[in-house]
Amino acid sequence: MKKIMIIMFALVCTMTASAQFQLTKKGILTEDGNDYYVVEFQGKTAEQIYKSAMDYLMANYTDPKKGITEQPNSMITIKIICGDRCFYDTFMGARFYYVLNMNLVLRFKDGKMRIDAPSLISAINEAGIKFSFGANDSDDFDYEKVFFNKKGKKNEKAFNSFSIYLNSLVPQIIDGIKNVKKVNDNW
Repeated sequence: MKKIMIIMFALVCTMTASAQFQLTKKGILTEDGNDYYVVEFQGKTAEQIYKSAMDYLMANYTDPKKGITEQPNSMITIKIICGDRCFYDTFMGARFYYVLNMNLVLRFKDGKMRIDAPSLISAINEAGIKFSFGANDSDDFDYEKVFFNKKGKKNEKAFNSFSIYLNSLVPQIIDGIKNVKKVNDNW
């Protein structure tokens, strides 16, 4: 039991040490308050970085045609659905989850890639209640209803599970793009 706790603690520390984004009352921001994060790719053109990103995403995304839109060599938008990792409450040992829909935008310039803070589209709880983010569906800013209570106190369970998910996803995408494997064309 001690070993499992130590491993989980180390894993959480590793994830938070590499965290690019954090959830705040104002939305998802970097630690320095920006709504984007820049990754350096020394000596690579925007086209090369873009191609590496597309190679990684096409190889690892379940249904690329439904989940990826692109502006060649300049931008990729990834539709992400977080289903079983963003829980908001527990009752008698059972976890209750939100299904979160969000977009993650990658932008490319020579020598760097910009990752915009994910834009949350909606959250649906297990009762089927949909919370929309933004002014398209309602005037309510439902972001606060998902991650904060009526008094403005954050829902620690929802907040932490989403933060852990997000800050493991973004480094995974960055590492995947930086280390995309070359395909052997001699076949």
